[in-house]
Formats: sequence, structure tokens, C-alpha cells
Amino acid sequence: KGLGIAGFCRTISSGLFVHDMSYFWSFRLEGPIEGLLRVLAGACTETAVPTKEDLERRTQSFELEGTFLKASEGEGTPEACRCALSPVLITWVRHPHPKAALPGAGGPTYSPLVWAHCHAYGKIRAELERAAARDGRVKVECPESAVKRVEVRGSKSLEAALKALGVPREVIARAGKGDAELLRLLDPRLRGAVAKGEKFSHPDRRAQGREAISRLLMAPGREEACARLDAFGRRPMGEDAVGRLNRRAGLLHDVPAALEDEEWGENATFPAVLVRKGEGRGPLGGFSLLFPKTWTHPLWMALAGAKARGAGLREWKWYAQICGRGIFPDSYPDAGIGGEESVE
Repeated sequence: KGLGIAGFCRTISSGLFVHDMSYFWSFRLEGPIEGLLRVLAGACTETAVPTKEDLERRTQSFELEGTFLKASEGEGTPEACRCALSPVLITWVRHPHPKAALPGAGGPTYSPLVWAHCHAYGKIRAELERAAARDGRVKVECPESAVKRVEVRGSKSLEAALKALGVPREVIARAGKGDAELLRLLDPRLRGAVAKGEKFSHPDRRAQGREAISRLLMAPGREEACARLDAFGRRPMGEDAVGRLNRRAGLLHDVPAALEDEEWGENATFPAVLVRKGEGRGPLGGFSLLFPKTWTHPLWMALAGAKARGAGLREWKWYAQICGRGIFPDSYPDAGIGGEESVE
């Protein structure tokens, strides 16, 4: 019946699965690069924090993984002797232009999203706020669960990103392991109406329709929206509005032009950050998708339509073991959390 670890291995080798990481909450840090690195380097293992030279050399956003450590009790305490509070993921969201809030910034700036397990969130928040207060220039914001994180893995995960979510093919082609792409995506429920409208439209109108969709997705402000996903206030349109667009497509009306109207265009797109995971299109490849929590239903249904299998904590633990990685809280005894307290 496809149950058990054998069935799960078949899923990742010939299909895909999706895992909801709602139990990982986020912090957002803002400030000059030197301050960000000082605050995070004092709290995380070096695998999650790049050097200043590396940040200045990079040309796009990226994500690193590591461990969040409890503050040292004395000067010179080795990293290996400090308590591990939680696994940590840091999405270094890059701004292409210096922020006005950072006078004197001569190069790109970053707003890192720091992801940690919700059981350790309070402790980590206290550690970050103390470190930021000592620095005096770094601001710590706590979106908590307002930014959603979904993990998609398996040999067909990139195919699902293309066909079910509408991620541009060139984005998939250029993104390497750990790279983060700042995107504006079309509501997956509208992809059928757009495809139907294009199929039945006059050939001379097809190119214009594609240009209209491109204008919608490349509108100004994409990077800023991706840097503050929790502040994105537009909700997905209701099912009745989606149905009206499908009827327009069936009646040979211009769907792309309709999406540029205020009635539909306001709620037709949303910001998202796609982070490549693993190597290539193999069974351990895939991606993480970060997006506003209010857009969970359309995205989850689109992945389900692509035959993604839902994976809970048990399957995610199996996946971590296959990849040779630890799992929280089993691999973090210093956090003081028993297995029975794990978030279901």
C-alpha cells in the first residue's frame, strides 16, 4: 500500500513529496553587513554564516545551514563546548541596491531570514536580541509563523516547480545548490485558464498575452516583497473569481488582459523565494519554497495536483537519515526537549 520506509524511498526515487515546515519559525535581521555578521557569527556555527568577502562577491540570494548555539558562559569558550539549541537555516536575501535606511552603504545589502525550531524560538530570540543590543545597529524582527516554509523533494520535484507552480525554466536552469531565487508567481489555479485562453486565442494575440503575463510577474517591487514576505497583504482571489476567469477563457475572451485589470490583477500574483536543495534532478534533489502564509492553500493544492505525496515528521526523519543529517529534537539533547514534545 506504499506504507513504510520502502514505499517512501520509491516515492523519492520516482516521484516527489511535500513537507510542511510550519514548526520552523523565522526572524528577520536588518542592519549593516558588519553588524549582521557579528550578531550571527556569535550565535551560529560557521557553516551558516559567510564571510564579508563572500557576501560582497555573491550576485544573488542564497541559503546556508548550521546550528544555533547558546551564548558562551566565558571568554574563549570553544564552539564545540557550547550547547546546541536548534538547527538553523539562514536565507540571505540580497537587495540589488543599497537601502536608504543604511546611509553610506556602497554595495548590496542583505536581510537574512533566520529559521529555527519553534520549541527553541523563545531562547533564540533572547540570544539574538541581546547580541543585537550589544551591536547597536542591527534590528531583529519576529515574523514567527507568518512566513510559510514548504519542502519539496524527489526526482520529479523540479518538474513540479515548472509545471505546477510556473517557476520559469531559466530560473531552474541557472540555480545551483543553495541558491535562492526571488520570484513573483502567478496563482497556480489560474494557469489552466491562461493556457486555455492561449490555446483558443488568435495567433497574433498569443505573443501579446505572454507579454501581459510577463509584465504582471516582472512588475517593480519584487525584491522588496520577497525580503518582507510577512508584510504581503494581498490574499488569493476566491474560487468564484477563478471560475469567472475560466469561463472567460472558454468564451475566447482575453485572459491575460483581464489579469492586468484591477479586479483580478491585484490578487493574481504573490512573492516567493525558491531555494534549490540537493544536486540536480536525482531523488535527493528538490527545493524549499518560502511564501506568505495566506497563500498556502493554492500552492498546496497545486503540488497535490502534481501527485506530490504529503510527508509528515516521520517521513521527514527518514529523509534526514537518508541524507545523513540530524533531526530535531533527537540530535539536540542540549535543547532539553523530549521526543514526546516534538511538534506534530
